[in-house]
Amino acid sequence: MKYYKVKNLTRQAGMTLIELSVVLLILVGLAGLLIPYVSGFVAKTHDATTTSTIAELNNTIQRFQTQRQAFPDRLESLYDVASGTIYNKLMTTAYLGTSAANASMVSSLNKAGITTVLNANNLTGAPTFASTTGAAFTVASGTNLVVMKGNPAAQFWGDTTQLQLIYAFGGQSTDYDTTCHSYVVLGIGDGNEMVGNAMQAAPVHFSENGDNGPTLKYGRYVAVFKVQNTTASPGTAVCPDQPQAAKFVGAAMDLDFAALVGQVGSLSWTNSRLNTN
Repeated sequence: MKYYKVKNLTRQAGMTLIELSVVLLILVGLAGLLIPYVSGFVAKTHDATTTSTIAELNNTIQRFQTQRQAFPDRLESLYDVASGTIYNKLMTTAYLGTSAANASMVSSLNKAGITTVLNANNLTGAPTFASTTGAAFTVASGTNLVVMKGNPAAQFWGDTTQLQLIYAFGGQSTDYDTTCHSYVVLGIGDGNEMVGNAMQAAPVHFSENGDNGPTLKYGRYVAVFKVQNTTASPGTAVCPDQPQAAKFVGAAMDLDFAALVGQVGSLSWTNSRLNTN
């Protein structure tokens, strides 16, 4: 009788160290290829969200004004009365200045429905969610308001008030008279009249840069209003002899570079990023 030795054909379960090393190397290589694309996707999503939010705010504010015949009251002044300066939790103040409201400015704002604003202050904690002191105060002569100004260092975006406004909101220099008008910037916070009427809550901007997150910097969107600042006729420019109601220029975002970003500015910024990423 013959005996035959049966060959052991079973293989070792699992992967060998060499096979595992090869798989890991492949995964590391793929991750290296994908990371730039993922980062670019996150940046593009962030830009698109900002542009979309600005457009939605523009529509909401204009719809509110049409229905109420007035713009929302109780917006945030962005001026810290206690320290006597622009709120120091903004991402940048390079394009902002202050102006004490005169009778023409007060009348112009009041005719547009803006009679009270909330005072910004330097609270500890999250400035976006705790940037106001409860009660609003009446806009009166002498009230310090935050206004647009030119920024000589921002030559790309505009070193004059008009160019800053054109970059942010589009249009021509003739759309932004600076002889008879000032451009007041107010924060769109949860205390404003639109909340509970035209919106559920005021939107928050989440920066890509963690140092500018809403718990560290003021992350609300802002609204810019064209406000008549005089009824005189300085030089050759003739201002209306009676203050006209303030006009809504547009919603925008304060980012960490020297320009306010309205819908046109956001589209321009997004386009520049698309071309560089």
